[in-house]
Amino acid sequence: MPGSQIASRLKPKATTISTAFGTLPLWTSVPSFNRNIGLKTALTVALLAALLSPATAVDFYVAPGGNDANNGSLAAPFRTVERARQVVRGYTGGMTSNINVYLRGGTYPLSSTLTFDVGDSGRNGHNVIYRAYQSERPTLSGGRQLTGWTHVGGGIWRASSAGMRFRQLSVNGNRGIRARTPNAGGYNKVVMWYGPNYVANDGIARYVDINASAISNWSNFNKVEMVVSHEYNLGIYRIASFAPAGSLAHVYFQPTSLTRAFSHFNYLRQPSTPRYLTWRTPINDAYYFVNAREFLDSPGEWFHNESTGDVDYMPRSGENMTTAVVTVPAVERLVGIVGGSGNPVRNIQFYGITFEQSTWLFPSDAGYRNNQGDDFYGGVNVPGAVHVEYADGIRFERNVIQNTGAAGFVLTSGCRNIAFIGNVVRETAAGGVDVGIRVNNSDANAVLRNITIQNNYIAGIARDYHGGQGFQGHYVNSITIDHNEVTDVGYSGIAFDWRGSDGASSVDVKITNNRVYNVMNMMADGGGIYTYWMTKGNTLISGNYVSGIRRSGFAGSWPVAAVYLDEGTDYVTLNNNVLADSTEIIHRNWSGNPNASLHNSIGYNPASDAAIQANAGIESAYRDIKSLGTAPAPTDTARPTVPAGLNALAASSSQINLTWTAATDNVGVAGYRIFHSGTQIATAAGTSYSNTGLTP
Repeated sequence: MPGSQIASRLKPKATTISTAFGTLPLWTSVPSFNRNIGLKTALTVALLAALLSPATAVDFYVAPGGNDANNGSLAAPFRTVERARQVVRGYTGGMTSNINVYLRGGTYPLSSTLTFDVGDSGRNGHNVIYRAYQSERPTLSGGRQLTGWTHVGGGIWRASSAGMRFRQLSVNGNRGIRARTPNAGGYNKVVMWYGPNYVANDGIARYVDINASAISNWSNFNKVEMVVSHEYNLGIYRIASFAPAGSLAHVYFQPTSLTRAFSHFNYLRQPSTPRYLTWRTPINDAYYFVNAREFLDSPGEWFHNESTGDVDYMPRSGENMTTAVVTVPAVERLVGIVGGSGNPVRNIQFYGITFEQSTWLFPSDAGYRNNQGDDFYGGVNVPGAVHVEYADGIRFERNVIQNTGAAGFVLTSGCRNIAFIGNVVRETAAGGVDVGIRVNNSDANAVLRNITIQNNYIAGIARDYHGGQGFQGHYVNSITIDHNEVTDVGYSGIAFDWRGSDGASSVDVKITNNRVYNVMNMMADGGGIYTYWMTKGNTLISGNYVSGIRRSGFAGSWPVAAVYLDEGTDYVTLNNNVLADSTEIIHRNWSGNPNASLHNSIGYNPASDAAIQANAGIESAYRDIKSLGTAPAPTDTARPTVPAGLNALAASSSQINLTWTAATDNVGVAGYRIFHSGTQIATAAGTSYSNTGLTP
C-alpha cells in the first residue's frame, strides 16, 4: 500500500526539495516510513508556518522563501511584493471586495524603490491591502549585511563594504554612531564666523574660527564633516583645510559646503544685529567633527574608509561580532506611492509591515543646511523612507518605520484623505513625519486635504540631521494630529512652520490630546509644540500634555518653550493643555516682540490637571504599538524537530483520522500542512486531522 510521510515544519527562511510530486517550495526533506493505513491513498503531512486566513474574494500571499513563478496562494506564495503588485493589477478592474496581499514573516530585501502608481489603485470603492499575515512580522528592508568581521586590535573589528557608500550602520537593529569628536553628548563652541554671504569668485576669504586644539591633520581629512548648530538651523560642512592663528584655527570649507555655510542666513553668523540683539550675544554655535579613523574610540562607533572599503567598528557590551547582524542602507526611498496631478493613486492600505534601512547620500557629496526642520536649503527636499504623492484614500496602520537615512514618512503634493494611524516611527536620521513641505500652492491639485495623524509613537528622531522634527507640517487644508506620543527628538515635537510669499499657510489645524516630552534635545528656537506664521485661522491646540522641554548644551541661546507661537502666529486657540517642567512655558514672538498677542486665544493651560494628563497620548487600543520595532524579529536558524508518531485510524470506508506528535522549534511551530497524493488539502493548527470523502 502507498505509505505516509511526515515532513519538517516550514521555516520563515526555508528551502525547497524535489519529490516524486515535483519541486515543493519552502520544505526541508526528512526521513519517510511506510505504514499500512487501510485505504488506497497516499497522505503527506507537513508543517506550515501559520494557518490559512479567512477566505476572501481575492487573496494573495508572499513569503521570503516563495517563488515568483508560483500562483501566490498560501501553499505556493510569491517571493517578492513587487510580483504580488504586478499580479494584483490584473484583478483591480472588476473589484467587488477588498484584495488582500498577505506578507509572511521575515525580511524582503529591496534593491530599488517599491513603487505603486495609479494602476495599483483599489477600485469600485474597495481597497488593495498589503498586510502582515496574522501576527507575523514582515520587513521591507533597503539594507545590506556586512559580513566577515575580524578583530584588528584595540577592541576594533573590521569588515569590507564591498564598494558600498552609506552614512548609517546598525548592529542587531541598533543604530551605530558615526565616529566623532567630541564623543556623543559632547561638543565644542565656534569662536567666530568670518565673511559675508557667499558670492562666487568675489575674492573674499570665508572661514570659521575655532580653538586650535580642536583640529588636527587627520587621515581622511577631506571627508571629515563639521556638524554645526545655528540655533534652529543645522549645518554639515566638509572641511578643506585649516590654518593655525595663535590659539585659534581658521577652518576653510570645500566649495559645495562653502555655499551652505555662508548662505542667506547672515544674521545667524553675527555676534549681534539690531533685530536679534537681546537674543544672540555672543556667538554660541556648538559643533563636533565626524568621520575620521582617529575619532573611533568609544563603543558603538564606526568608521568607513571609502578609499579602502574598510569598515571599522568598536562593539558595545554584549555584541559578538562573529554572530552580529550588521546592516547598512542602500535604497533611498523604500516605498513610493506616486500618482499624478488630477490622477491620484487611490485606495491602497498597509497594515503591520516594517519598513527599514533607507539611505540618503546627498549630504556626503554636497553638504547639508536646512531652513527649518526638513525644509532643506537649496531646493532639495529631504526624502522619506515611505513617500506619498498625489494620492487619495491611503491608509497606514500598525506599521513600523525605523532606521532611516533621512525622514521616516513623507506626504507631499496632492495627498487627500490620508490616514496614518497606530504606527511607530523611530530612529530616523531626519524628521519623523513630514506633511506638505514646500508644495506648490498655486496648483489646486497639489494642496493637501483631510489628513489624519493619530495614535502614533514617534521617538528617536533626527539622529543625524538634528533639525528634524517629530511631526512637521507646511501647507495643509484640514489636518488632525491627535493622541500621538512624541519623544526624544532633536528639534520640535509637533510643528507647523511656514507661510510662503503668496501668504499660503495651513488652515483648519487640530493639534489635540498629544503627549510630547523630552524634545528640543539638540536645537533652539522651537518647542514641544511650535507654530510659525500660522495666519489663516481655525488652529486648535488643546488637550495636550507637554513637559520636559529644556535647552540642551548643544542648542543655542534662542527661546525653548513647551509651546512656542513664533513670527506672527495668529488666530490660534491654545486652551486646556498641561504645560510643565520646561525652560519656558509659552513663548510668543512677532518680529522680536515677545509680547505680541494678535488674535490668539490663550486660555486654561495649567502645570497639572489629572484628567488632561490621563487622556493625552496614545489611546488604549493602540498602546501595544510601543513594543513594536524595539528589537529585530527572532532569527530562525535551527531546524525544527521532525513530527513523529504518525497514527492513522480508518474511521469508516471514506474517512481516516490522523494524529502525530508535535514538532518543536526555537522560534515556534505554528501549524501543519496536510497533503493527499502530493496535493495540499488542508492545514491543521494542532496534531490531528480527519480526512473525509475518500474512496476505498
